[in-house]
Amino acid sequence: MGRGVIWLARPANLYAFIAFSEDVRNLEVARVLYEIADLLEMKGEDRFRPIAYRRAAREIEAIPEDLEDLWREGGLPRLRRISGIGEAIAEKIDQYMREGKVDALEELKKEFPPGLVRVMSIPGVGPKTASVLWRKLGITGLDDLKRAAEQGQLRRLKGFGEKSAEKILRGIKLVSEQGKRTPLANAWEIAEEVIAYLKDHAPIEKISPAGSLRRMREDVGDIDILAVSPEPARVRDAFTKMPIVDQVVLAGETKATVIRRGGVQIDLRIVEPASWGAALQYFTGNKDHNIHLRSMAQNRAWKLNEYGLFESDRPIAGETEEGIYSALGLRWMPPELREETGEIDAAIRGELPRLVELKDIRGDFHVHTEESDGVETLETIVQIAVQKGYEYVGISDHSPSLTIANGLDADRLRMHLAHIRRANREIEGKITVLAGTECDILENGALDYPDEILAQLDYVIVSVHTKFNLPEKEQTERVLKAIENPHVNIYAHPTTRLLGQREPIAIDLEAVMEVAAESGTALEINAYPNRMDLNGAAARFAKEKGCKIAVDTDTHTRGHLDYMRFGVGTARRAWLGPEDIVNCWPLDRAREFFE
Repeated sequence: MGRGVIWLARPANLYAFIAFSEDVRNLEVARVLYEIADLLEMKGEDRFRPIAYRRAAREIEAIPEDLEDLWREGGLPRLRRISGIGEAIAEKIDQYMREGKVDALEELKKEFPPGLVRVMSIPGVGPKTASVLWRKLGITGLDDLKRAAEQGQLRRLKGFGEKSAEKILRGIKLVSEQGKRTPLANAWEIAEEVIAYLKDHAPIEKISPAGSLRRMREDVGDIDILAVSPEPARVRDAFTKMPIVDQVVLAGETKATVIRRGGVQIDLRIVEPASWGAALQYFTGNKDHNIHLRSMAQNRAWKLNEYGLFESDRPIAGETEEGIYSALGLRWMPPELREETGEIDAAIRGELPRLVELKDIRGDFHVHTEESDGVETLETIVQIAVQKGYEYVGISDHSPSLTIANGLDADRLRMHLAHIRRANREIEGKITVLAGTECDILENGALDYPDEILAQLDYVIVSVHTKFNLPEKEQTERVLKAIENPHVNIYAHPTTRLLGQREPIAIDLEAVMEVAAESGTALEINAYPNRMDLNGAAARFAKEKGCKIAVDTDTHTRGHLDYMRFGVGTARRAWLGPEDIVNCWPLDRAREFFE
């Protein structure tokens, strides 16, 4: 069964998505290790211990094998062979496999109220802050925290003011709403899992996701799936009896609704072959797009619905989407555009753009290795990039101020750079490895490395990882100063948002876009599932302002390189073509852009 993504109750860091499988051991073990890391940090242990546990958790998230199978194969020695798993952590995993618990975790839990884990799910409330809230104010859960914020008790703590309380209240609301929408990557994995299961267990002629999922929206509500089958009842029965189903909400003749484990609703509709195209169009376009099409049909005295396009009772089209659009005088348009943002008028004028496709991507600039907070070696990343057919791959490990990410100081960066150059010589002709950095923008807009170090790199990514609460004017000036630096090439995840976890920073994006266009700094579409930043609307506006875009994965482990398809989906929603995207360009042209 395919692997997907699920939210952790407490996203300890960027890696709030963890893999799920039919056997949940990988998920369970990763969650245990993350919890140990949080509690160790709350306790005030040396920072390297929590880092080690989080690194091990990310490795377990990434491995394609079932962890329990590996353990049964070779026990403790086999666990120790997993990258990032040392002796002490391997022993804890071994105990969990044998006993379903870890003594060290149980002892740590005794030192803190259980509700503090949920408190740490609030954006900006990490282990250290949660510890202070508990010790100083007696806060042991979200209800306590909400009351303290509403009643002004937080102001008693150093560093907490009215704005802090407002932020926490927004965060509580954000966390409470977190489960109402599903991140794009997770939704796709679930849809693909369902489609594969139905194909194996029932006669299927055609099947496809629909709705906002097919439009590649960054998060979706319900998951819509359409199918054509000569035996609808068999498809319905297979669907409602899937092992992943928690609850059957509806089981009609041609439609059914289930709740998947984890609470995601999935809707299935089985349609006639003659209505396939009409149904796919109807259940893909957003409300306004569909209203516009129906209006065009009505102007011809026709009727358009999920069953087809009709003149009175005479069918005009319905079997294919292309037939529906063609009958209305339109070119078929990609699902990502069907949001009533000018796509119908563009189709009438014959001006629909040539959108970027996954095959157009020649490389990825935002990739981390084990040198900072990634899991994989440089060699592993290069191997996977070669397998993908990339012309180049950029290595951009963190700069030193981001200590939680094991950022590289100047000496480590020089050694890392030498390693990259050596790797290039060894693999010459297969792929080019570019030496970059994800360099932190400091509070005053200065960069985390001096110019003489940045000048040694092939390219420089800059980003904000701290001081998210600066006023808009200060935040904007901070970013503008950074992207005006002549060594800077890409501004990563420009709003810093984390879906369901952290709101965007207050920043004048239009001003950033104008300066980025003038300075030749690309803005990033970060394809990491809980970022999706820039979103489609912002990226389209950036193009209109003259900016170039980099579509990157923010890879921290091998499976993350596959997130590129979600970044491409966002780029398509932004009406972007290969000419707009730096990593669709040949290496020589990309290098020229970086100079």
